[in-house]
Amino acid sequence: MSIPTVTLYKRKLKSGKTQFYIDYRLNGKRIRKTVGFDRNTAKRIQADLQYRLSLGIFDISNNVINRISIPKLIDEFCHHKLNTVRPQSLHRYKNFFFQFNKFFELNFPDAHKDITGITQHYIKENINFLSTQPMKANKPWAPKTIGSFI
Repeated sequence: MSIPTVTLYKRKLKSGKTQFYIDYRLNGKRIRKTVGFDRNTAKRIQADLQYRLSLGIFDISNNVINRISIPKLIDEFCHHKLNTVRPQSLHRYKNFFFQFNKFFELNFPDAHKDITGITQHYIKENINFLSTQPMKANKPWAPKTIGSFI
């Protein structure tokens, strides 16, 4: 694996100030961070980051990644919507999420446990499943029903 190159950029703001930021790729993910308005400070941050990357210290952001499962996400969403939507709407959400959760649990268990693993392909597979498999009254969901959740 090659060492990422940290590039320093500057941007002129509407206020007339010049803001500096760094840009680099780590494990295929582009990372951009604002480092301030002082050029010397920005260069020190860039050099320090480049040094740490060259040593293989990749825990740069010190952010704890919070993994969340689909059921937990559904519970949080429904709890958030509890007093903001009509009961009928909440019932529709739960109906859709039940099918969504069941589909991912059976077909994509890793993505079911961690939503960061959900890809566009998985969503398309779910849409295809809902539009072809019998759901309620032995009929698949109508395109309008599926479209209302996408």
